[in-house]
Amino acid sequence: SSGPRPGAPWIQGFGWDQTRWPGGAFPTLDILDARLPDTPVYLQHISGHATWVNSAALARVPALPQGDPPGGHIERDASGA
Repeated sequence: SSGPRPGAPWIQGFGWDQTRWPGGAFPTLDILDARLPDTPVYLQHISGHATWVNSAALARVPALPQGDPPGGHIERDASGA
């Protein structure tokens, strides 16, 4: 890892589906952070109703709300992050 890259281009994608993966669980940012720690990654679920991002992406957007948005849900880790 070379550290944060504020001007780095984003990697964007569409079409992941956790139901096709072993275990069927939603992915965590740890998976993307392990592979692309310094490049923001934004991947949209096949349904369009979920997004998978890494820490570099979260660092480049405004802070998430403390709770869930109306009609939505934000998956968080055990620390609440």
